[in-house]
Amino acid sequence: MYVLSPEEIRILSKATGRTQDDVVYIAGYPETIAKLCNEGYLRVGTFMQSLPYSDMQTLRSLLKSKGAKAGRKKAELIERVGQIYSESELEAANIPLRYILTECGQETVTTNSALLRYYDVLGSTNLLEPEKIMAAQMDSQEDDLRLLIRLLSERISSEHETGQKRAATAWLARLYRLNHDDINAERAQREVEHLDVILEKERIDERKRLNSILGLTSEERERIRQEALEEMGDDWEKELDARNKAKAGIAE
Repeated sequence: MYVLSPEEIRILSKATGRTQDDVVYIAGYPETIAKLCNEGYLRVGTFMQSLPYSDMQTLRSLLKSKGAKAGRKKAELIERVGQIYSESELEAANIPLRYILTECGQETVTTNSALLRYYDVLGSTNLLEPEKIMAAQMDSQEDDLRLLIRLLSERISSEHETGQKRAATAWLARLYRLNHDDINAERAQREVEHLDVILEKERIDERKRLNSILGLTSEERERIRQEALEEMGDDWEKELDARNKAKAGIAE
C-alpha cells in the first residue's frame, strides 16, 4: 500500500467530516484527497455515516419534521434521527455526504497521533522535522506530548544560534504547560528570559562591530540619511513617477 507523507497524513485527518464542496476551496486538498480515496485511506460516507457531522440545528430540524422530540445532547439527536430516518429520506432531506476514514485511514491517523499533535501545536514553527517525529513514534511508548518534549529538547541542545534556541525553548515551555508540568515550564521560561539577555548583548555587540567598520554610529548614519533626503526634496519622487509613466505609456 502507498505510504503517506507527513503532509498527506495531516490532510487525511483534516478531511474527515468535510464535504466535497468544503475541500474545493482549500489549496492542495482536492488532488490530495482524490489520491487518499484512490489509495484506500478515505472515502465518501453514506448519508447515515455522514449524519454525525451535521450541526445541532440540522438534527433538530430533522426530528421536528417527523414530530419527534429533540434531546439536548448531540449524541442523542444523532441516535434518534438514525432510528426514524432511512438512507433515502436523509438524501431527500439534503444531508450532505462527507468524507470518512476507512479502516486503514483510521489506523494511520491513530498511529500518527504525535505527528498530528505537532501540527496542531507547533506546525507553523518548523522547529521539528515531521519525518523525524514519524520515525520516533514508531518505536516509542511515550505519549504524544512527552515524545514532542523529548524531540524538542534534543533540538535545543544541538542548536547554536541564540534566536533559534530562544524560540524553541519558548515552545518547549508551552508543551510543558500543556502536559501540566509547571515546574519544568517555569524552568524553560527562565531559560527564555536568560536567552533574551544574551540576544540583546549580541545585538549591541553587532551594532558596535558595524560602527567600527563604517566609522559612524547608527545615530550618525540616520542623521546623514535624513539630511540627504531633505536636500533632495521631492525631486526624486517626481523623477521616479515620470519614469514609471513613460514605461506605461502615460502622457504627462
